[in-house]
Amino acid sequence: MLHCNLDLDNVMVYKTPFGGEHFKLVNFDNARLVGSEVHPVFNSPKDRKEPIVSPEIADTPHDAKRKPELSPAADIWSLGVLCFILRTACLPMNREKSNSAKATQAPDGTTKAPNKFDVDGIINSPQYGKIFDEDQRDFLIKCMQLDPAKRATADE
Repeated sequence: MLHCNLDLDNVMVYKTPFGGEHFKLVNFDNARLVGSEVHPVFNSPKDRKEPIVSPEIADTPHDAKRKPELSPAADIWSLGVLCFILRTACLPMNREKSNSAKATQAPDGTTKAPNKFDVDGIINSPQYGKIFDEDQRDFLIKCMQLDPAKRATADE
């Protein structure tokens, strides 16, 4: 089962009677089975929560004839973005830019090279480099790979 809507609104933190804290995921309205097609709510421009949504979902046109199948990698992307936000209080990418590596067509008709999301560059940048220790950097880099096949798995 995939949550498909991991964002700060859907994480509940509460204190235990013993002084600890627990995290729970809530709002499973958009949950889907692994292998389901991307549902239009995930990639409708008015509904999606970019950049929390993984690039493979965000780049699927709302009216695409063939939609990609959902995999756990989509939630792993969102987990990485959430952890980045919780640690820095910032998004790991500019909201105005897609978090994708999709080629785009320039006004003159030429195709521009894909917008590379460089997770290594962001996490090791002067702005954020001192915020993350080595384990945190490694975790985020593994979670926020553009290629879903290269992302960390839940077991890792």
